[in-house]
Amino acid sequence: VELTSDLPADMWSDSQSNTTQIKEVSNDKSFSLTGAIDATSVINQMSAFENGIAGGLDDLTKITLSGTTSTFTAKLTLPAGVVVPANPTVTTSGLGDLFEVTNVSVNGQEVTVTLKLKGTYTNYKQLKDAVETVGKDDAATAEIARPLTVTVDGLTLDPTQVTNGQELTATGTLTGTFESFAKNTVTNVTKKFELSWNGVQIAASRDPRGTGIQQTLIVNNPIEMNLPADMLADENTEHDQVITMKAGSTFNLTGSILASSIQEQMNNIERAYPNTNHDTITLSNLKFKFTATLTVPEGMTLPSNLDANTIQASNFGSGFKVSDVQVNGRTVTVTFELSDPSSIRTYSDLERIVDEASANDGWMKLTIPGVTIDSNVAVGTQLTAVGTVTGSFSAIADSAAGNRKVFSFTWNGVQWPDGKDAVATDNDTIQLTITVAEEETPETPSTPAKPSKKKKQKTPYTGDASAAAPLAALLAGMTAVMTSLGITKRRKNK
Repeated sequence: VELTSDLPADMWSDSQSNTTQIKEVSNDKSFSLTGAIDATSVINQMSAFENGIAGGLDDLTKITLSGTTSTFTAKLTLPAGVVVPANPTVTTSGLGDLFEVTNVSVNGQEVTVTLKLKGTYTNYKQLKDAVETVGKDDAATAEIARPLTVTVDGLTLDPTQVTNGQELTATGTLTGTFESFAKNTVTNVTKKFELSWNGVQIAASRDPRGTGIQQTLIVNNPIEMNLPADMLADENTEHDQVITMKAGSTFNLTGSILASSIQEQMNNIERAYPNTNHDTITLSNLKFKFTATLTVPEGMTLPSNLDANTIQASNFGSGFKVSDVQVNGRTVTVTFELSDPSSIRTYSDLERIVDEASANDGWMKLTIPGVTIDSNVAVGTQLTAVGTVTGSFSAIADSAAGNRKVFSFTWNGVQWPDGKDAVATDNDTIQLTITVAEEETPETPSTPAKPSKKKKQKTPYTGDASAAAPLAALLAGMTAVMTSLGITKRRKNK
């Protein structure tokens, strides 16, 4: 009995959820590729095998097997420019009790992984029980109900053979065979079964560049830039002198970034498409993410229950949002991303949200409300909060004329010179220092002499105490702590 079937297959890099996307790779990072099949096809074939020999027999141990062999071969072919390690790291999932890896070989740009039967089987029940365990390690998806995967890791780029924006294509093949003599000891009928499978790309999971089992890679080495950043307490950048506050005071801590370099990088995108209507430049693989951290020192206390709803975002417009807030001890980590990446299909869409975010003063700000100076901090103590900001942006841009460019930028926040902490010891660290001030005690006026009977009007006290009250209120009201991204409004040359 001979039977050949298609084996639904797919290939991806980061995860199955990104299987229809082009994978961005860079010179300084390794990457992996995964080949997968839906083992449901194998199970269905074995059911056909059973029906062909059992004839309704309930006791499957009465079907004896001999000469049983099965081999599945996964072959990954890498393009020139990808470095294949001599001994690549290979991991598998979904083999169950049926298969095991028996060989991994590298021949130039090809990596071949061979799977064979893990055990020996003298009757069909033993084989069927083992087959039923295949494809159960990973969760089922709409495309792959019983995933069996082979992952090759440790792949890198050869910088001498690739250029930024270059596309590379990795391809894969998956084949399988099963042979066995099966004898029904009740009917005394013996049959030889020869089953085979060939991997065929799952249509819904196809690579954007082809219909076969493949993964397109695009070389994307980011340009690294610094972004001016600052920290403020109640809008006070504390550049000229250290801020003073009394113990027990509560203030808002703000972090901000002046993203003029982001503006410049967008101008670089525009210059790559001169005299082109921005509505006709389509964007794909769009990624944007910024992460800001703020750490307060001993002597300051963060507010409780900080989350994305309590962090105050300014000048974000409709295009950006705080997506995550994590508190670990004295450090708050805030992540902000695009509000709706799917709505940004053209360069004009990107321009719109950037212009909206930079419509005011060119800064995007994140504020942590209600940071407190502990009541037991000694007068004269200097408390320094520090922050960090990192960000990244990448996209593939295509013009109607077929001009394709890949853009990738990374940013690192450094202290804005005009807002540098008055006591900072270096020029780059983003920090803010507050000195704990002494409580002001109003003077006690001396007891006035008893007025004579002729004096019927009392003179109101106008000493220092009356002036100290508004001053103390002003000091107590000083507040601001935040981390933010600012994007200055660009000149448009459309």
